[in-house]
Amino acid sequence: MGGSSVLRKQMESLETILLSLKKTLKEFHGIVSSLEKIVRDGRQLVKGGSVKLIMKQLQQRIGVKPSLADCLDGLSLLHEMHQSEYLLKSSVVSALSTFTLKPSAISS
Repeated sequence: MGGSSVLRKQMESLETILLSLKKTLKEFHGIVSSLEKIVRDGRQLVKGGSVKLIMKQLQQRIGVKPSLADCLDGLSLLHEMHQSEYLLKSSVVSALSTFTLKPSAISS
């Protein structure tokens, strides 16, 4: 009888942890979406802003500061990295949820 009580408490704790992970993933997805919008808006400003920039201006450096093109590429890379991280973590949490909440996993 004590064993099933411990198992029930462990399963409740696991459900709480999984819900917390899902909430954190949802917040992380918001960050990924914001990065995507920033990249898209930045590229749009360069393409069709009030002053069209030519390639030379995009590549222009002032001292050791990065060029505008470097900044846009860096933003794009940050978005891709965070998107990949989100997809990986989302898959792991989904697999954990499926595996741990299966009735067969509890009865074993």
